[in-house]
Amino acid sequence: MIHVYEDNPDTLLSKLFLSAYPEEEQDKIQYSEGATKLISVAWKIFQEDSSARVALYVDISPDNINTLHTYNRLATYAQGYVGRLFVFPVLSAEYYFLKSASGLLEDTDDLRRCLMVLPWLDSSLVETEDDHRFVTSFEKYCKLFLLKAVPDCMKHTRRVGGFANGLYGYYFERTCACDGCWAGCTDSPKTKGEGFVRQHPLFPVLDKSGERTRITDREALTINRFLCASHDAFVGRFIGDCEVDKLIPLYSLSADEYARAYKKYKLKKFPGSISPVNLIERI
Repeated sequence: MIHVYEDNPDTLLSKLFLSAYPEEEQDKIQYSEGATKLISVAWKIFQEDSSARVALYVDISPDNINTLHTYNRLATYAQGYVGRLFVFPVLSAEYYFLKSASGLLEDTDDLRRCLMVLPWLDSSLVETEDDHRFVTSFEKYCKLFLLKAVPDCMKHTRRVGGFANGLYGYYFERTCACDGCWAGCTDSPKTKGEGFVRQHPLFPVLDKSGERTRITDREALTINRFLCASHDAFVGRFIGDCEVDKLIPLYSLSADEYARAYKKYKLKKFPGSISPVNLIERI
């Protein structure tokens, strides 16, 4: 299976994720450099290999309706590729990274907002006009935390307080052994990468020792439904009783629902995909 994430492959977090895998396994992990490009990457993979199986991971923020529409559009596409195209709604890479590194960070209300997926409007981190312009969603709040509330070696910026960040990239690219580090971390990039990967609800197999077995298609559906239900619960924390569309569980649409969703999301026909009229349920 090919696993496609919406992130940029050149970010520190993408590099940390890949560091958990041997080079010969890394070609199974691809990056689309944008959520709207996920479908194009999947299309290209299917054109190159008609028997390929692809998993798309879509970053969903409970207070950003645009991400909900992006996921639902892809889940509708996947209905025409039952057993070959899988779509999973996940929180951002920054969220999973903070979970993996939380033991090295000071336990604060701001950190707990990230880890527990809680509203951020009254956070002490959002203090300047620039902060308010930047933080428009929970995902952006996690990004702000990584800019302001972690050690310099974890910050995703080459400048801190107007000065060059001399520790930029250290945590992600080097074995920790810094003099005076209060956290006392001594992990290698591979160990940190594995810890980061394991915080994701679903991820490519890390090794062949049997520690993490490959899931079946049926188990993938169960995970998808759990993630959809979790997102719908998170939404209630941020927007209360306001009515918004719910996430579409994978392969759950009836023929009529598929036809309506196909029209709603203005889909174009995939090569070899099933049209709404000829849809048959196979799972």
